[in-house]
Amino acid sequence: MKFYPFHIGDYTRRTGHLTPLEDICYRRLLDLYYMTEAPIPLDVEKVARLINMRDHSDIVNDIVCEFFTKSDAGYVNETCEEEMQKYNEKASRARKLAEKRWSGQSDNTTSNAALHTTSDTISDTTSNATNTITNTNTSIKKKVADAPVVIPPSLDNISFKAAWQEYITYRTEYKFRSLKRQSIQKIYDEMEVWGCDNAIESIRATIKNGWQGLFFPKQAQSSGGKKASPSEFDHAF
Repeated sequence: MKFYPFHIGDYTRRTGHLTPLEDICYRRLLDLYYMTEAPIPLDVEKVARLINMRDHSDIVNDIVCEFFTKSDAGYVNETCEEEMQKYNEKASRARKLAEKRWSGQSDNTTSNAALHTTSDTISDTTSNATNTITNTNTSIKKKVADAPVVIPPSLDNISFKAAWQEYITYRTEYKFRSLKRQSIQKIYDEMEVWGCDNAIESIRATIKNGWQGLFFPKQAQSSGGKKASPSEFDHAF
């Protein structure tokens, strides 16, 4: 996990008695837990090295014993396990929706192609030369307008599709205007230049900060975390 929910009130109630150094230790242990999506190792000296607190292994041991439960797999935190389960379930649902969406788009493309072929055949049989030319031109224009969005090969993977579906759901929930086919294709082409990891990071930053548009990660950081209303970021994607 590259990010996780942080409930300030709950955290403060649990950690109000900690010293600043103990608080830092606990936060780093949480980061390690979520980043590796695994229990904290049983070797406390190793853990102290992993969170860059080699000189404070005694504090690391105290915090681990207080906030984590020892098991054969390592030190387990129930809250972390619950949040990881929620995250994985949400990611799984988004992935299934993305796969269903892309599968449906492929089927629709095939059906539309067959429909256009049948229509053109009937038109060629029943129309004169002038009408045939007119119908052909109309068919070509319609095919261009109905052409599906082409996802670049570098983005054609489950991780990006899941993140993209989260972004579309997020825009719907915030009642942002729907993206047109041309706009989506423009976003894909731009993200192909960014690279898949940066594209996913951009989507997650937008959802996390309540923005409307998508920005290259460095641009998102320089925006100062300003939240967007539905009328803002019209110049963005």
